[in-house]
Order: sequence, then structure tokens, then C-alpha cells
Amino acid sequence: MKKGLILLLSVLGLLSLASCGKEKAPNIETDVEPIIIEEGKRNIKDISNREVTLPKEIRRVCCIGSGTMRLYSYVADINYICAVERVENFKEMVANRTPLRPYYEVNKEYFSKLPLCGMGGRGETVPNSEELLMAKPDLIFSSHSVEAVNNLQNQINVPVVRVFYKTNDIKDPSLFASIKLIGSIMNASTRAEALIKYMEAAMLEINQKTLNKESTPIYYGCNSHSGQRGIQSTVAGYSTFEIANIKNIIDPLEPEGSKKPNYYHEFDLEQLKKLDPKKIIIDGGGIQKLKEDFSIAKNKNILESISAFKNDEVYVQLPCNAYQTNIEMALINCYYCASVAYPEVFSKEDIKNKTKEITEMFLGKDLTDLLLARVPDSLNKLDLSKIY
Repeated sequence: MKKGLILLLSVLGLLSLASCGKEKAPNIETDVEPIIIEEGKRNIKDISNREVTLPKEIRRVCCIGSGTMRLYSYVADINYICAVERVENFKEMVANRTPLRPYYEVNKEYFSKLPLCGMGGRGETVPNSEELLMAKPDLIFSSHSVEAVNNLQNQINVPVVRVFYKTNDIKDPSLFASIKLIGSIMNASTRAEALIKYMEAAMLEINQKTLNKESTPIYYGCNSHSGQRGIQSTVAGYSTFEIANIKNIIDPLEPEGSKKPNYYHEFDLEQLKKLDPKKIIIDGGGIQKLKEDFSIAKNKNILESISAFKNDEVYVQLPCNAYQTNIEMALINCYYCASVAYPEVFSKEDIKNKTKEITEMFLGKDLTDLLLARVPDSLNKLDLSKIY
């Protein structure tokens, strides 16, 4: 009995110390109206066809796993979030300068006031059940594996709804299904439908305006995937190019029967030299890695011989992958890549206007200045004097 009392006092003491110096957290119990789930609508199926029984009321929500908070931020009221992963917490991340995630930039002050519910990031494949239990959520959205989601739900006895979408693919049906699912649960179906219709209309506009037009095949390099990558990191079946009817210079090299959408490659530089692309688009997150590529004499000689580098035809798209794909940035990239391939279709002014429009639609703010300040070379030609 005495030991139990000592343990309890120790835990209370630690919690008290942990709260010292922390800004006062929002009072979710009084700051939001509960979402009431009607009795006949409590049993749902998530993105993985799992049956989940929703609580009668939702006041407190946690989003865990890559991309989950992003999708939630696009659709639902952020004030229901009661705890965040460390990758979403400003105080935890500021020392390392978090990679560019627009939803985080918009919400970071609110996130910084919340308690933590796990590490997040690539290293955390199993949710932190202890911290989640302390956060006392009524509902959890998660992109972890089906096995991990089932285990978590059994461990803490809280409904866990799985959402998911594929990297680099804004046409992915699971993306739209996850947005609809979050909207239907969080009383935001109208918002979810409006966002989906906007995305579909934008992709249709790009596709129709570039249909049956001729352009030189383009190489896409420095694709970010589990971190920043150099010029050899590319994607076959790149959906951004497919939406804009851009010929991906590496696609014809894919063996028949093995072609996959958005399939990652570490492409051979000698082979790239033989293909000799006239235009190259790189991911803005890989500029430093491209500098490192040029620091190696052999690579530098190869790259300087390629037409795109010789003729100043290297372009920079927004770095859209950071803890899964930033959907609004990927959509902006569709317009931008189309403007590189077909400058007569989309002008620089068009791209500027679309960036404003898209960020306002997804996150309620014009984030053009923020995006260009964080990645100054993006949505423009690469200044090769900075590279070599």
C-alpha cells in the first residue's frame, strides 16, 4: 500500500514538472461543442474495411502516423485535437527546423500548447499506447498498419479509424476515401466534398489544357523519399507528369508487365547521360543533395555533359514529401510542371495565382510567400551558379 502511494505521488510529481513552463493547453471540454454520433451511424468501416464503433460523443481526437494530421487539417476543426506527435510540436521541432509542411505552419502555435502522444516520423511504426492513453482521446485517426491499429485499439480500448493515401499520388482513390471518411465522422462532409471536387476540377483543367500537345521528354530528379535525395532519385509512372500529359523520359525503359505508378528508382547516371534530357525538373528538397552530386568529380563531368544542365533548363518544383505528401503542394506542382513542359499553356503569373488559390482552398491562407521563402528556388529555374 505504501509503495503504491509512493509510486502515485512520483507520477503526479513528474506530471507536475512536465507541465512547468508549458503554455496553458486549450480546454477542449469547454472550447468545442461535442460531435454527437447518432445511434444508427456509430458502426462504420474505415479505409481498410475494418469495422469500427464510434463513441456517442467526440470531443477529443488524436491523429497519428504519416499524413494523418495533414488530412485532418484539410477537412476538420483543429480544436478537437487534444494531443500531437512530437513531429507536430513546435517546441520539439524548432531546434531541428522541421521540413516544410504547410498544415503544420498554419497550426504550429496551437500544436505547441498540446501534450504529446508519441514520437511520430519514420522510426515509429508502433503507436505509443501509454502517451495516447494519457491524452484521453475519444477517437484516434491513424495511418499505421492494420495490425498496429488493431493492437492499439485493443490495448487502450479507444476506437481507432485507419486512414491512408499513397505517396506522390493525388489521384489515389484512397486519398479521396480518407478525406470523405474524416469529413463524415467529424461533421465536415460538406467541406470534404468541396475539397475533393476542387481537386478533381483542377486535375481535369491541367489534363485538358495539355492534352494532345507535344513536349520534350522530361527527367524528374532529386525525389524526396524517406529523406532528401540526389539527382539519381526519380520516379517512373510519376502521377504529376501523367496528370499534365508530360512524357517521363524514363518510362519507356520500364519492362512491360512491371510498370507501377509512382515507382521509385535510383537511376544510373551513365544511363541518364545517354538519354540526355533537354529539360529536368528536380524536387526543391534535393538541392543540397544535388550540390553534393556535383562535388564528386566523376558525377560532375557526367552532369555537365547533359543538355538540360548545359542549356540552363533545370527547374525546381516544390518539395512536396515531408511525413507523407503535402497534397496542396503536389497539386501546385502539377500546374508548375505543366508550365515547364508547355509554357504557352500556363504562365508564371498563372502559377503564382494558382499557388494562392490552392493554399487558400486547402488551409484557409495564402501561403505563397511562406513557400517561396522556405525554398527560394522553387517554382522557377534553378540558379546553377549556386550548384557549381
